[in-house]
Amino acid sequence: MQTTHDRQATRHDSGDREGLYDRQRAAYCLCRGDKMLVPVASQAPLAPGPVRTVRRLLMVGQAVAVNRLFWLVVLCCIAAAGPACGSAGQRRAKLKALLQRHEWFRLRDIVNQDSPYLYQAAVAFAFHDFPAAEQLAHKALKTQLASVDVMEAHKVLYRTYDLESRYSDALCEFQAARKSGYNQDESTGFFLAAASRFPRQSVVQRRYSKVAWRPENNGLLSIPLSVNGKGARYVVDTGASHCDLSEAEAKRLGLTVLEAPGLRVRESSGKGAAARVAVADKLAVGDFRLANVVFLVIGQDPHRTGKPVDQQGLLGLSVLSAFETVRWSRDGTFEIGFPAEALSIHDANLSFDWGGPLMARAEFQNTGMNVLLDSGSGDTDFLIPFAKDFPAVAKTSIGGATVHITGAGGSTDVEAKILPQVEFDIGGVTVTQKNATLLGREEGGPWHHARLGLDVLNNVSEVTLDFRAMKLKLKLK
Repeated sequence: MQTTHDRQATRHDSGDREGLYDRQRAAYCLCRGDKMLVPVASQAPLAPGPVRTVRRLLMVGQAVAVNRLFWLVVLCCIAAAGPACGSAGQRRAKLKALLQRHEWFRLRDIVNQDSPYLYQAAVAFAFHDFPAAEQLAHKALKTQLASVDVMEAHKVLYRTYDLESRYSDALCEFQAARKSGYNQDESTGFFLAAASRFPRQSVVQRRYSKVAWRPENNGLLSIPLSVNGKGARYVVDTGASHCDLSEAEAKRLGLTVLEAPGLRVRESSGKGAAARVAVADKLAVGDFRLANVVFLVIGQDPHRTGKPVDQQGLLGLSVLSAFETVRWSRDGTFEIGFPAEALSIHDANLSFDWGGPLMARAEFQNTGMNVLLDSGSGDTDFLIPFAKDFPAVAKTSIGGATVHITGAGGSTDVEAKILPQVEFDIGGVTVTQKNATLLGREEGGPWHHARLGLDVLNNVSEVTLDFRAMKLKLKLK
């Protein structure tokens, strides 16, 4: 998809509008003192040909004597333009609905180079074309947008910068989004404010590496690594946006920990947990080396009770996506940094999301299904949106079950039902879940049908994540 296509428009007020946007942008970014981006050409919406004709006729009508024939011509033009306007309006309404529901794969399938910049930017973000996402979101903000669209454009920029570890930029855009109506809690801003005080994460040495992984007592996948030169073994969690570790581990590593008043991390119990923020100067997995890796520092985490201190950490998407490619196999090998495929957005089956989790595309009954890819969960669960979108299947469930869920903030019991069997396709294989759990709650948002855990991921012979091509590949043999 040509996401950088730029339509030129002649609009007498475009210069004033760009100047206003740049002044607003400067105000948002006073906190970081960065150079302003070079302004890009604005996008003024082009009306269909008949509509432009109507506008010209109306201007003429103001300058000449109005007569019945003139207005008859105007009405005829309006009648001719009506179907085109209606079609364009319906298309925009569909695009907006898909964006608000985080339907990245369906949005991708209908967005093209003639679509409004906002939707091109959202697709570029979701499928890891961050330079295009940044450029297109800024172009969108230079057009006449409704307030809700201004908010969405700032969200594109905030999440893009967050995943690039550009925390100062992300904070500016997060604040701008909140001013435009984004109702995300302020805790995200507290994290970004603290993280922005550290140097930006970078790859010091990109080199193919292979290490041995092993399952934790709870079945989670853990790998050896070194942090600031000290050995450790951390869980690999594709369901976490950022890395985290315990207070005891931060102390063992000698990390400087910053206070972040009001910061609470979202976790599986739904209760949240207070956290602080630290940075590791060096992190290495095999010969692959990173610098300035930010960690959330969590005090009491029931998951880590009784574990050796050097195993009280996890690697989230901020590090996993920096590896670009990740593969683990049933034989116990864990590989990173092998050659990636080229990005083809229309072939991708992985996407990023506003909320942080990695989303995979699955097929159930010839219908697309959005799945949270969560290697930090031992179990695969189906969620409320699945029951809503597939009511006939949900009716086969047997009620009365309860699932005990423990997270960093504590434990909770969730009502559940049991689905006799669910069969779906994902990553090139067919997965059959018998006695599958249907939780009576949402996770991540009302657009996720299921959460795919290690009971599936470790039941195949090989799992490959390609963050450049945004592809998940599963192999049975």
